[in-house]
Amino acid sequence: MVAFLENKLWFPDPRHYGEYMDNGLLAVGGEMSVERLKLAYRMGIFPWTDRPVTWWCPDPRGIIDLNNVRISRSLARARRKGVFRCTMNQSFEEVVTACAKTPRPGSWITEPFIRGYLRMHQAGYAHSVECWQEDVLVGGNIWRRDGGAICRGIDVLSSQQRFQNSLAAFSGSLACQGLSTF
Repeated sequence: MVAFLENKLWFPDPRHYGEYMDNGLLAVGGEMSVERLKLAYRMGIFPWTDRPVTWWCPDPRGIIDLNNVRISRSLARARRKGVFRCTMNQSFEEVVTACAKTPRPGSWITEPFIRGYLRMHQAGYAHSVECWQEDVLVGGNIWRRDGGAICRGIDVLSSQQRFQNSLAAFSGSLACQGLSTF
């Protein structure tokens, strides 16, 4: 059984709704306003489609434990050489747009998602970490300061290994700031 949302700002509590969810689908409807997105992420819920908006809360969730990121020898060497440069909140829109443009099956970041996340960023609720190799964006992530993730690592690379290296590099930057993502 799926909840149908209208204009009222609410979500069913996934802890009490779990037995009724089909593969994590919790609700349908509503809009991707800043307030609804904040409430959703605070509850561990995220939107997946935009026509209609579907809200999901799968169990289990994927989590990147930044305290246990394994840094390979080659990445450690690249970090010492300064191959990657990590920044925060310097190119939020570029990170979201790169995520949306990266070809992958089932890509879900459409224009309504981009607009919703940009509004969250402009309101100070969403942030980005960018990983650069020279002046090229090679990885990035968007997140909320309280630890609730908006989206996982963003692959804007042609090489999976290079992306994993950049993910580890900017995950380390987040960990240094006392932040987390999942």
